[in-house]
This record gives sequence, structure tokens and C-alpha cells, in this order.
Amino acid sequence: MTREKRKALVRSQRRQIHKLKIRRATKGIGNFVFVCLMILVGTLLFFLVQSKLTGGQPNFAGYRLYAVLSGSMNPAFDTGSLVAVKPVDPATLQAGDIITFGSSGGKIVSHRIVGIEAEDGLSFVTKGDANNVADSGTVPASRVIGVVGLAIPFLGRLLVFSQSKQGLLTLIIIPALVILVLEGRELWSYAVQMDKERAAKVF
Repeated sequence: MTREKRKALVRSQRRQIHKLKIRRATKGIGNFVFVCLMILVGTLLFFLVQSKLTGGQPNFAGYRLYAVLSGSMNPAFDTGSLVAVKPVDPATLQAGDIITFGSSGGKIVSHRIVGIEAEDGLSFVTKGDANNVADSGTVPASRVIGVVGLAIPFLGRLLVFSQSKQGLLTLIIIPALVILVLEGRELWSYAVQMDKERAAKVF
């Protein structure tokens, strides 16, 4: 074998090795994305089923999960965030704590405590960080759901979406499509490999 042929063979082998590395890396990334997607979809489905069965908010590890629907607590957390609320004894709350409570209008609100009153029973003066004035009226201890322990951006939007009919269909359709694409890719790769092996046997 001449030197030129050996060099050409080495270059060809290097290209094959490079392609193999790229293929393996792409497959690894695809598998990682697939696993992450399945975990996210599975978690949302779990919360959806849980809320349907209990008739209340989804909860995890003792925390109740709520979606933030307004920007009144910017910059502490934004609209669309997911807040994890831990039930606590209202007597242990202090000024500066962010609490989630039921408002007199029936809405669920998460605002910061800026004052505590105890004359006619324990109650709290609350205010959104982005608001210029405190909320009208005080929050009785009986309306306090808990204290906000964690806020995760964007996940609140996913939680709200998953609880809609469109969201439920999406949670079913997306995993099915991903599985079909991955399985189709595997079958295509297998078919191509079989064709190459048959062609090699012919020659």
C-alpha cells in the first residue's frame, strides 16, 4: 500500500470515528432531553390527577402549590411563577414573611406581612412588594393558608395550562409524538444498517 493510500485510509477512519462520536453525542443529548421531558410531563400529570382526586390544590412534600397570576410581588416573584406554600401556625408568622391567604373576594393571594394586629384576634396587614399601599383590610389568621417557602419562575404557567383541556391533551400527545419520533429514528437507523450489510455481502 502506497503512502498516499495509507494517508487516505487514515483520513477515512478519522472521519468515521468523528461521525460516530457525533452520532453518540447526539443520541445522548436526545435521550437526556427525552428523560427530562418525561419527568416534567409525569410530574404535571401527577399534580393534575392529585388535584382532581382531592378537589384542592396539588401538594408535594407538605407544600401546597399555587400559580402566581399577577405581578404584585415583583421582584420577589413574577407572574407565572409557581409558589410552594407550607402550612404554618399563624402565631409564628412575623413581619416580612410572605404568606398565601384567601382574600375576602375569594381569591388566593400571596403578599408580604407589613404589620401584625392582635386587638380583636390575630390578623395581618399585607402588601404586595410592587404596590404603593398596603392591602385594604387585614387578613384574619383563619384565612392564612401558609408561608411561601419557594418560588420557581415559569412553572406556574405550566401548572395552569396542564389543568386545562388543551393542556391535558398536550400532556398526552407530546410524549406519544416524542416516542414515535425516537422509535422511528431507531427503526430507520436499523434499516440503513441492514442495507449496508446486504450491500457489503453482495460485493
